[in-house]
Amino acid sequence: MENNKIVLFLKKTGRCTPWFFLLVALILIVILSYGAKWGLTNKILSENVAFLGTVSAQKEVNQSYNFLIIGDSFMAENGAVAEPLEEKLLSYKNISVTHFGKVNSGLVDTSFFDWNKKASELITKSHPDFVVILIGNNDVKSFKAWNQDGKRIFLEFGTSQWKEAYRKKIKNFLQIFSDRGINVYWIGLPMMQDQNFSNQIKELNEIYKEEMVNFPNVQFISIWDLLSDGNGNYATYLKGNDGKYYETRREDGIHLTHFSGGIISQKVVDEISKKIKLE
Repeated sequence: MENNKIVLFLKKTGRCTPWFFLLVALILIVILSYGAKWGLTNKILSENVAFLGTVSAQKEVNQSYNFLIIGDSFMAENGAVAEPLEEKLLSYKNISVTHFGKVNSGLVDTSFFDWNKKASELITKSHPDFVVILIGNNDVKSFKAWNQDGKRIFLEFGTSQWKEAYRKKIKNFLQIFSDRGINVYWIGLPMMQDQNFSNQIKELNEIYKEEMVNFPNVQFISIWDLLSDGNGNYATYLKGNDGKYYETRREDGIHLTHFSGGIISQKVVDEISKKIKLE
């Protein structure tokens, strides 16, 4: 029935003639006989496939990542971590880095410096895919906070109330990155020369680790044993790859030398390379 309709259509349009069918037949013969030989179809297909493959490969090769490095004096200028970390990251292709550090800053004293506000500003300017944070060295202190009754109360460092309030500060800080889908690498604080201060720092690290679990986009990187003597003790000197010994801290037993900053930076880069391909 369908064939009859086609014939009727051809008759009405004047195309149902012997010459018409002969022309169609000749065209088919030419295509079948010489099309494969000339490789017209294969050429067209191969060119399209090659083009698509090039676009795909180009996209993968040109994948770029923006990094934001922030923190207290450890990340400030000459803070020993930010500079070697930036150098290492920039040694790879398609990486851009912005770094900002503020000496004497922390999450506790927002009257001195508001990290929540600054983080939002830096995100708006640099549009990071990843943020590397090292902060907390200046948070071993008591502070005042508002209670549920709207009164200002004094929170002594290490108390349950202090820890609860500090956890809230960490959550609010991390939420800034989480809401924007930004991946975060939070570097834990290093062991300190003064044993009492070191114990206090260890308390902060425990709080950080516990709070990071609630944020799937955040990874905690412990460096506690990275700068130890191998027996879990504070190390004033460590051996470099060249066999020489180098100081790990400055005279205060707190701040890092460029050497120890390089060790920490390599640890961070190793963790980052597990998530993205660095070339």
